[in-house]
Amino acid sequence: MRINKIIYLLFCVAVLTPLACTDLEEKVLDETIGEGLLDDPTNAESLVAPAYASLYFVHSGPGGFWGISQHTSDETMGPTRGTDWDDNGVWRVLHTHQWDPFHREVEKAWNDLNNGVARSNVALSRLAAFPESADITRFKAELRFLRAYYMFHINDLFGQTPFRSEDDNDFVTPPTVLDRRGAADFIISEMDAIINDLGTKAEVPYGRISKGAARMLKAKTLLNYEVYTGEAKWGEAVTACDEIINSGEYAINDDYFANFATNNEQTAGDEAIFVIQYDRATRTADAIRFWCMTMHYNQDIGVDGFSPWNGFTTVAEFYDKFDPADERLTDDRIRSTHGINLGFLEGRQVGVNGDSLTDRAGAPLIFTKEVPLFGANESQGIRVVKYTPDNESGIQDRGANDFLVYRISDVYLMRAEAHLRNGNAGSALSDVNTLRQVRNVPDLTAATLDNILDERGRELYWEAHRRTDLIRFGKFQDAWAEKNGSTPNANLFTIPQAALDVNPNLTQNALPGGS
Repeated sequence: MRINKIIYLLFCVAVLTPLACTDLEEKVLDETIGEGLLDDPTNAESLVAPAYASLYFVHSGPGGFWGISQHTSDETMGPTRGTDWDDNGVWRVLHTHQWDPFHREVEKAWNDLNNGVARSNVALSRLAAFPESADITRFKAELRFLRAYYMFHINDLFGQTPFRSEDDNDFVTPPTVLDRRGAADFIISEMDAIINDLGTKAEVPYGRISKGAARMLKAKTLLNYEVYTGEAKWGEAVTACDEIINSGEYAINDDYFANFATNNEQTAGDEAIFVIQYDRATRTADAIRFWCMTMHYNQDIGVDGFSPWNGFTTVAEFYDKFDPADERLTDDRIRSTHGINLGFLEGRQVGVNGDSLTDRAGAPLIFTKEVPLFGANESQGIRVVKYTPDNESGIQDRGANDFLVYRISDVYLMRAEAHLRNGNAGSALSDVNTLRQVRNVPDLTAATLDNILDERGRELYWEAHRRTDLIRFGKFQDAWAEKNGSTPNANLFTIPQAALDVNPNLTQNALPGGS
């Protein structure tokens, strides 16, 4: 009975969050139902919902998983502007690779991801008691995917993954900890085990886990397997990517920014493999990541009372990787309605009516490539607006843009890299140029690791892939703007001290500045 009460309490905590990016039935489960709700198969969808809901926390900015993935890379900088955005130096510490076990955003990422694992396990443990049916089998497969997805990022960020199986109800004993190989092998085996229980893209509701998502997670794990274990699996990574591309379910969208529009459920076409759904009525925190954290206070996008936060910028060296004609760099389609372009905002800024904007002191608002990490003024730094600001929401921190976690363009670049590392330069070049042709930029004449990494940056910027990419390509320790070179210790974040205090099976990773 005590264990059942623990599970019940864990579940109640889990359901007191927004339901996730699915068409799951949003049934209200309150205390009047009592513990019986956990034993009622008609509540199966609601049991699955909290595991999906953790995606909101993992993929919301400005901090947590997105923040530590971006700010430690050469794509994103969080300059301090006077007293604005100082935040006790949390963004500077990430940019310069000087975090420690008490860093708040590192701890948030750890907690959000491990909560996702726990929610998946709680739901799996309850579904195991229900009579088997097609729906129950599919729900279990979705939960096993979500658990593995959260574990992938824990392994990638920290190299140690606390784990207990769904039938382990001994919450007094700390969970065991999987090393990098153990976690990677578990994820691969889980995707192989569940693939036949998941539907195709056409068979599952929009926003739900499909075979394509499972194949993508497996491919991601195989692509990074050498980083995790020292053993390369490039051929297997190619095969995993082949399965996604050859399924015929997905296609590169020839309109890049349509992938990130406010109605991108309709406009992204067959680009999206795995998405997190948002809407204007209930889903919060999406606008934080999409546009508020980067645009200047006076860029109101045509909405009275709208006030962005004048925060994060890109890095000049990263901006310079783009050809000026690259459609992914800038797009003017929303200028007449929002006053801004999509992509990278550089130079003089204007409002919706075309009038020049000023900063709060009345000086012209001109975004410059040069920006110091400390002591920046309001105008310095190129801003990034990838997702179209939703000026029809009426609520600043809500919008109807769905977040694309996995998309087919990434698969072509993953396969190109795996081909090249596996000795097939011709196929690598073909895959990169397949994408570049859709993006209307000239073909490359040869595929190299450097230009594949650059192409990944141009295609996937600010989508929380860059840190993992830089590590895999051996570039994460390089120096870039306002950041000196770092040591290989920076490849893993320190384990939050609070986690070490409660689980003796964890061991602290080295500080990033150590030798």
